[in-house]
Amino acid sequence: LAAVAQGAGPLITQPFVQRTLDPEQWGRVSFSISLVSVALIVILVGLPLIITRAYFDGPDGPRKAASLSAFGILQSAGLGLLGVGAAVALAAAAGRLADDLSTVIALAVVGLLGGIQMCISVLRAQHRALAFVGITIGAQTLGHLAGLAAVLLVSRTAAAYMGAFAVVVALTSAASLVASRPGRPFAFPGLVGSALRTSAPMLPHSVALVLMLQGESFILTALHGPAFYGRYGAMLPMALGPLAVARFAPLRPPTASSNPPPGPAPAAPPRGAPRPPA
Repeated sequence: LAAVAQGAGPLITQPFVQRTLDPEQWGRVSFSISLVSVALIVILVGLPLIITRAYFDGPDGPRKAASLSAFGILQSAGLGLLGVGAAVALAAAAGRLADDLSTVIALAVVGLLGGIQMCISVLRAQHRALAFVGITIGAQTLGHLAGLAAVLLVSRTAAAYMGAFAVVVALTSAASLVASRPGRPFAFPGLVGSALRTSAPMLPHSVALVLMLQGESFILTALHGPAFYGRYGAMLPMALGPLAVARFAPLRPPTASSNPPPGPAPAAPPRGAPRPPA
């Protein structure tokens, strides 16, 4: 259910946002969302899985998970702020801060979503399905719906979309902190270092997988600009949609053409009749 909720936001809002924004602004929105997906994998460093596993590590497991969750929240916030600062500096130096504002906001969203992922890893271990699904919906589906409302009612710009998205994610982040109650980040000596040594080898594979799925957004935006990527992003679902449907189409079995047509069954040979040669 949480996975469906995660993908439902873009699926519901994308057709309306594409028709509301011009190709350049839609391209900036699409690029910002891709940036969030890729950067989030980087700052997580595989820690959510380690947190969930630590929860079941003996009598102190829940406290260990809470401690690792707190460290992950601080790490995500710190790396998010670092990314925002670097993006602001680069955009200001190029005189493009207003144009790249959606990208700056996207990096702030990454830091918030990283903290949310740390919190829901604890909720997953605690089998708190309702809280887990509710926070996931708040961080994804409601964020995209808020972005759609912003471009319809406030301003038809990528910055308005990502700004509204960031506000909802910030509120969801606060709710996730209340629900999971992180502990002290360094309550167990050596725990953080051990967790990072375990999770870090998963990072290159995860980043490569996400880039394989969404790397074209960076290439096309760099080579042709956001307007071109906006048109590409608008046509992509139309190209991939039939392929996704075809995956679920029933396939004809290889022996179907050799089956006899339906009809009455042949009569059984009389008792005692000689059997035909093989």
